[in-house]
Amino acid sequence: MSVEFTETDAKTAACRYVLLMLLQRLDSKHPGLVDEMLTGAIADFAAIEANGKLDDSLRKVLVETKTLLQQAGSHKNNLPSQGKA
Repeated sequence: MSVEFTETDAKTAACRYVLLMLLQRLDSKHPGLVDEMLTGAIADFAAIEANGKLDDSLRKVLVETKTLLQQAGSHKNNLPSQGKA
């Protein structure tokens, strides 16, 4: 059984791709920015959960946010080493 890739799926994927590129570019200009955003998202997640406000929909959003920020931050591991040889 194949799953249809809808126009909405394409738009979502395109937005995610552009967002990743923007986050990576920002992080290269402002090192640590993505890591700080990830730390903040994790803290928000914990606070929302502690307040009993974390329903399944919000959990999915927060998990996706964390995944996106982790992916954006992973670009640093793929950069060529600079400077010292």
